[in-house]
Amino acid sequence: MATKPTVAEARGWLKLTHTQDDAQLTLALAAAWNEYQAATGRLEADLTDAEKVALLERVANLYGFRGDDSVGPSTWYVDTIRRMNNPNSVG
Repeated sequence: MATKPTVAEARGWLKLTHTQDDAQLTLALAAAWNEYQAATGRLEADLTDAEKVALLERVANLYGFRGDDSVGPSTWYVDTIRRMNNPNSVG
């Protein structure tokens, strides 16, 4: 089982070479985690590696790491998590 991504893991995922944005990453991690829990109702102990990657991808979207990314609601993220946890999903 995986654990929630840390700020250091998010920094590595985004390939940031500095720690100046750690406060922003902390907020993005909290927002991604809250969104995940609201969509699934699952706990950190239930996280899989694929879900951890999905959380890191959501953090990247919230962080807007290229500076030109528009940040908005991510329906694909919630839909992906729901499909991963839906017992009726195919594949």
